[in-house]
Amino acid sequence: SWPFREPVDVKDVPDYYHVIKDPMDLQMVETTIIERRYQRLVEFIGDITKIFENCRYYNPKGSNFYRCATSLESFFVPRLKLLRSSMSN
Repeated sequence: SWPFREPVDVKDVPDYYHVIKDPMDLQMVETTIIERRYQRLVEFIGDITKIFENCRYYNPKGSNFYRCATSLESFFVPRLKLLRSSMSN
């Protein structure tokens, strides 16, 4: 998860915010959770998904960042299914 914990630094990636118009990172997600701004689970899922989509859009397939997005998504999806299941019971 290390590439997604904080906003992308323009010093490291100067054109990132020219390419990615709706950035998202885990720090932003955490702030939204703490401030109780998510009204529905789908909003949380959308923000997490945006992290993966932005990463794969910006970075070439096979890059370390692309692989990190895929790996973290693989970790996230089964846990999301468990969460949805527990909420429906």
